[in-house]
Amino acid sequence: MRPFEEGLPLEAFAERVADRLRARSPAARVVFVDGDALGLRLEYDDGRATQANLDNLWRTYRMAPAERLAAEVDRYVSILVDPPPDAPRTDDIHALVRSAGLLASIREQAGHEAEDGPSTPVWFPLVADLIVVLAFDLPDRVQVVTRSDLARLEATADALLEPAVLRVLGSLTVERHGDGPVYLLTAGGTYEASLLLHVGLWGTLAASVEGELLASVPCRDLIYYTGSGEPRGREALEQLTRHMFRRGSYPVSPTLLRFTGAGWASA
Repeated sequence: MRPFEEGLPLEAFAERVADRLRARSPAARVVFVDGDALGLRLEYDDGRATQANLDNLWRTYRMAPAERLAAEVDRYVSILVDPPPDAPRTDDIHALVRSAGLLASIREQAGHEAEDGPSTPVWFPLVADLIVVLAFDLPDRVQVVTRSDLARLEATADALLEPAVLRVLGSLTVERHGDGPVYLLTAGGTYEASLLLHVGLWGTLAASVEGELLASVPCRDLIYYTGSGEPRGREALEQLTRHMFRRGSYPVSPTLLRFTGAGWASA
């Protein structure tokens, strides 16, 4: 198969990924979605079809070392063509903070299914353009919980939410980086955005900044905060957030948030 050499145009990059999908799943026809250079569709003779968007892989290709790209492509191809080895369980469910745009993307991949169809993700509104999505945390992938999963698990969305929040927050070790006025929190590289759900953490951090605490999650692995009274704090946070939302992998939101003491509001 052709390598991912530096400087590939978008169309050539997408074709390299398509080559790997064809090699991994010879029974599938891999076709490009009309009008979307980063959209692929895997079609099978039995009528099954899977639609994929390569936007995050493209971002990784432009920014990451070659060895990281190879691993990301292999993981992505595996997720598309290989089902999980075992049926996911309730104990695998974590709460993720994601962009509300994820819902439209998933519905599109499901063939513009109705909003309350079996492939619809289980989600809850959070603030502004952010939502909380329930997802199975599996060894090789993170897979959203759908309405069909609720039926299989004989569970309700409301009953799963609180344990999912506690499960994800209990799995994270949080570290703070930076000298101000903007600080970065890290927690392993996958669930940083879910730290927005940790009200106790933000109450502690709010006491350490001047003014109201402001935060952002431009990407799933990046969460920044500052104080509204910190010199150039808001300005620096806005600039950094816009830059990383455009350039980082797995973008979430460019929105600035304000901690109220009990939750979040738009800043």
